[in-house]
Amino acid sequence: MKLALGLLIVLVLVFALARSARADDKLKRAAAAAQLGDASTAQALIAESLARSDPQALLIAACDALNRAKGAEARVFIQRLEAVRPGAPEVAVLKILAAQSDAGPEFHWLNRVVAALPEAKLAQLSPTIFTEPLSTSQPLTDAQLKAASGNGGFLVRLGAMGPVPSDALIDEALELSKANLPPSVAIAVITVLTDSKLAEARQKGALAAARQLLQRTAEKNPGTLYLQVWSVLLGTSDSEALSASELDALEKAVTAQDTSLPMPELFDELERAYERLPERGSAYELAWNTLFKLYPLSMHVVLLRRVKATATRGDAAATARAAHVLAVVGRAFTTQRSIVELNIGRGLLSTASELTHDGALAAESGKAKAEFELLQRRTAALRFIASFPFAGITRDLIAANTHGEIAFLARLPNVP
Repeated sequence: MKLALGLLIVLVLVFALARSARADDKLKRAAAAAQLGDASTAQALIAESLARSDPQALLIAACDALNRAKGAEARVFIQRLEAVRPGAPEVAVLKILAAQSDAGPEFHWLNRVVAALPEAKLAQLSPTIFTEPLSTSQPLTDAQLKAASGNGGFLVRLGAMGPVPSDALIDEALELSKANLPPSVAIAVITVLTDSKLAEARQKGALAAARQLLQRTAEKNPGTLYLQVWSVLLGTSDSEALSASELDALEKAVTAQDTSLPMPELFDELERAYERLPERGSAYELAWNTLFKLYPLSMHVVLLRRVKATATRGDAAATARAAHVLAVVGRAFTTQRSIVELNIGRGLLSTASELTHDGALAAESGKAKAEFELLQRRTAALRFIASFPFAGITRDLIAANTHGEIAFLARLPNVP
């Protein structure tokens, strides 16, 4: 009897947890629909939970009312939300937005949410209602992957790639490597062809194709620093000292005037590729997730290791030349738009200063480190902002991050 009762209790708990999980999943789908601007779907999905004053349903309802510039309606939901979640930072922000809502419909919420943060005087910016990231995308089907064509089709299949590139994807990359490609697509092709997990029998041919593609791309873009440096280093052993001819080539490479790095172009190319697919959810989220299979480029890792190997050889003149190249590339990274690049640049400048005992380089590295640490503390706000189910807010947030993360973070308040 005790055993039967125990099993019954377990079954009741399992059923309750499963029902809770289903409700939670339903509300996440509602939030995703709201962010995609599908208000009718969001409203239908929250109806039952809204009657129970579920905090997530109330947040979605409040944001939906604000999307429609219905301030009075929004304030009712905000009051109900505050009753069940007193002190929630989301409530403080919503109150400010509701007070401004009678000005008319809003289609770009990011700037208004950011402007509300300092006014809300929050003690912390961790989300308390949707505590996990809201996802507006869905896994691609085999049919979608097969139907995707052209350069964009390759990018889509690369995004769905597992830990090891398939033979079919490698073959596709080899075929594409013969074509004249924009740098953003060339980077993706080279990434597949130089994957360290390629079968040994394929590595030599794949690397040769990647180097030829990069060389052609660099020749067509002679003013682009990262292409010139990468074309010298791709496929070389990162444990070997730089030769005299490589130092000559690198010194020439770092005279290139265009020091920008390709994160924005990569993202835009990926987003265009996903936008061509039918029924694929949000192209921007799929593009964002794929971006980090390609970026940051490994160029800086190889350069750093080879410069260090050069220094251990004991040739002072070669070390000074190598450190100069490292400093130029490091400085280029620190002037980019993302904090990942800023941190990479800081590290390169730090090593260059150690090798040359150059106080000015050390000061540059220290300044970049201080900026990185300040901005890194603000990145928690990104997750908080994205937890609001306003139409289009995650799309605008991803675009801001990709095209100017440092500038965007500089606008955020210093909140723990």
